[in-house]
Amino acid sequence: MSTPAGSILSLDKVTLRFGGLTAVSSLSLEVAQGSLFGVIGPNGAGKTTAFNLVTGVYKPTEGTIRFDGKTVAQGGKSGWRSKPYQLTAMGVCRTFQNIRLFTSLTVLENVRTAFQTRLKTGMFAATLRTPHFLDEEAAVEAEARELLALVDLDKLADADAANLAYGEQRRLEIARAMATRPRLLLLDEPAAGMNPSEKVRLMEMVKKLRERFGLTVLMIEHDMRFVMGICERIAVLDHGEKIAEGTPAEVRANPAVIEAYLGEQAHA
Repeated sequence: MSTPAGSILSLDKVTLRFGGLTAVSSLSLEVAQGSLFGVIGPNGAGKTTAFNLVTGVYKPTEGTIRFDGKTVAQGGKSGWRSKPYQLTAMGVCRTFQNIRLFTSLTVLENVRTAFQTRLKTGMFAATLRTPHFLDEEAAVEAEARELLALVDLDKLADADAANLAYGEQRRLEIARAMATRPRLLLLDEPAAGMNPSEKVRLMEMVKKLRERFGLTVLMIEHDMRFVMGICERIAVLDHGEKIAEGTPAEVRANPAVIEAYLGEQAHA
C-alpha cells in the first residue's frame, strides 16, 4: 500500500503487542501534509504508544509506517524500525507530556542544544574557533532567538529555564523542538496543566508556527475544548483500536464517541 497523495504520515494496519497484551490494534491513519490532526481517547487507549511507534521508540509487531512516502517501520518477523535520531534527521520531532527541559540551562541555551544534530563544524574547528565555526555559532544564535520570539519568550532568553512559569516551559519545549526544523511535530498533551488563557495563547502559537513553517502537527490531548478548537481532523482510540475519525463536528456528533469519551463535554 502506497502513501496517498498529500499524506505526510501513514500508518497501515499497525499493531503492537507486548506479550499477550495488544496495545495498538490494526491502526490505520493518514495525516495530510500541513494539517492539524488530533488523537483522543481515555487513559490506556494507546495514544502515547502510537506516538512511540511513529517516533521509533517501538517497532510494530505488524503493519507499516511511512513518513513522506518512505517506509520508516515495518512489522513482521523481519520487521525493523528507524531509530529516533534518524527520524529527527528526516524531520520528525516530538514533545512530551512531562516537560523535559534542561533546567540548569538558560532559556536560550535550551533551544541551542537542539541545533547540535545540524552543526557542520566539529570539535577541531570549535577548539580553534575557526571563522566557519564562529559564523555557524552566530547563525545558531540568531535562529534560536527568532524561535524564542515566535513563542513570546525572547525577553526571557537569559533566564534560567527552571524559573519559568509552567505555560512558559511548555512554549520553550515547543521552541526547542522547532529548532530541529521538523516537518512533522508531535505534541503530547501540550495543554496539560494550563489555565484557559494559556491554552488560548498556545492554540494561537501552534497555528502561527504551522503557517510560518508549513508544519504538520499531530497531537494527543485530553482537553476536548482545546482539541476541537484547533484540530481539523480527529481520530478516536479505545483500547488500542480506532473507533472513529473525522472532522471535529463529525466526532462531536458520533454517538459512540459521546458515550465512550466526551459525554457532556461534547456539548460544551
